[in-house]
Order: sequence, then C-alpha cells, then structure tokens
Amino acid sequence: MNSTEIMYLTHDQIPGYVESQVTLGRDRATVIKEIAALRSDVVLLSVHDDQETFKAKVKAACNLAQ
Repeated sequence: MNSTEIMYLTHDQIPGYVESQVTLGRDRATVIKEIAALRSDVVLLSVHDDQETFKAKVKAACNLAQ
C-alpha cells in the first residue's frame, strides 16, 4: 500500500492494515507510527511518547494547520 492509500484508510481499516504488516514481519509500533506520521494524527503519534515529545508534536500539528 502506498502513502496515498494509507492517507485514505478509515479508522476502522487501520487495525487490519497494521495486522497485515505484522504478518509480513514488521513491528506493530513502527507501522502505527508511520501511519500516524503520514496522516499527521497526533493521537496515534503519542502512543509511546513521553510528555515533552507529545507536546512538541501537538505544537507541530498546530503549526501545520495554520
């Protein structure tokens, strides 16, 4: 799946895509973070971040929205 297709996955489709990548031997957390980065999804990006990293990502997302 290319980055354009990943951008248009519905939230219901994301778990299936992640699991399909895991069966191919990829790390689940890495796949989720890649999806989140492509979609600029702050909620997904914050899954394993500490508070300062999360704040920085929120600030970056807000700057992109302006």
